Amino acid sequence: MFEKLKNITLFDTSAYTILGIVLGDVDTYHILEINKIKDQLTVSKSFSTKSFKEVVKAINPNSALIVNFSGKGVISKQVLPKENYLNEVLFNASPSGFYSYTLFQKEHNFVSVARKEVIDEQFQLLKTNKLTPIDFSLGVFVSYLAQPLLLEEKIRLEQVELHFSENTLVDFKNKDYSVKEYTLGTEIITSSDIPLLASLLNFLYPSSEIDYDKDFLIANIEERKFKKLFDLAAVGSIVVFFIALLGSYLLLNYFNREYVKSEEQLYHFNDNYFQIKKMEEELQNKEFIIRNSGIQNNKFLSFYIQEIAKSIPDHIILNSLQINPLERKIKVNEKVVLTPNLIMVEGSVNSSSHINEWVRELGAYKWIQKIEILDLKTNKDNTGSFILKIVLN
Repeated sequence: MFEKLKNITLFDTSAYTILGIVLGDVDTYHILEINKIKDQLTVSKSFSTKSFKEVVKAINPNSALIVNFSGKGVISKQVLPKENYLNEVLFNASPSGFYSYTLFQKEHNFVSVARKEVIDEQFQLLKTNKLTPIDFSLGVFVSYLAQPLLLEEKIRLEQVELHFSENTLVDFKNKDYSVKEYTLGTEIITSSDIPLLASLLNFLYPSSEIDYDKDFLIANIEERKFKKLFDLAAVGSIVVFFIALLGSYLLLNYFNREYVKSEEQLYHFNDNYFQIKKMEEELQNKEFIIRNSGIQNNKFLSFYIQEIAKSIPDHIILNSLQINPLERKIKVNEKVVLTPNLIMVEGSVNSSSHINEWVRELGAYKWIQKIEILDLKTNKDNTGSFILKIVLN
């Protein structure tokens, strides 16, 4: 909307509501909502009603509210530009009891006045319903600010017609007119919208040609700024909270993944550790077997077998020869335990003297440390059995 207005920056908000209150036996309300989207102004809502409840319901509490008063109780006059020009409008009444709104032009001043008690009653009604205006205007003369946009010499409003010459307001006529439509860029606005649009323009870019007192609205402006800051802080806090929550969620996921990865690595490490320990035990067992089997000795098993076999007397029959025998019988999954440097010999003999002679002969070998006769039995038929224990060096 409004190619000539597209560069306007709307204070601290992107939404404005201008409320026109036409005072009368039954007040009439006209609402104009203007939004700023990027660098364009658009009319989002425009309607009239006689229901104040509908007004309260329709106004966006987040938008900035500006009020225009007209109708019964608002007096508008054209006076000469001189000192105490208000006296020509108020006569003997005290100016302190009125709100005044003056448009200064070259040849005349155009003044609108209304009793403060009438306007304050409307402000109080708005405040009771949590609506806080930040600016206001009286009468229709503020529409002067819209004339450069309309490019009309005559602007017809609902109850007055404004006459312009060389972009200056020169006269006005009070008369009831039907609603007229005007084109601004690609937007269509009505004659009821023009004073409201002009009131917004005066708020955005205050005109030096317009004079009125709005100091009593400073508290509303400060309250709106504070509310805006509070809302921004609340939104900021929520954003920070959700960012922190998202960060916590991402960190939690990251640490969970790292935990699972570490658990997996620990599992594989433990498995490898137990495998290594098992292999080390097997290695130790095999080393023990090899170390005690005589493989690493200069004279291996075959040497002992050969030497013992050669020394057996004719009268002795060898039944069994065990080198490094088992300490006990082996059970399932039990470690094999050998007795190192030991030879067990079992056999048959017909005389104990032959055993004694063979023991003396074996005892002469340097690789034998000790020989013990563990068992020697003689039967009635002069046959017997024996068990020898030979300990090697």
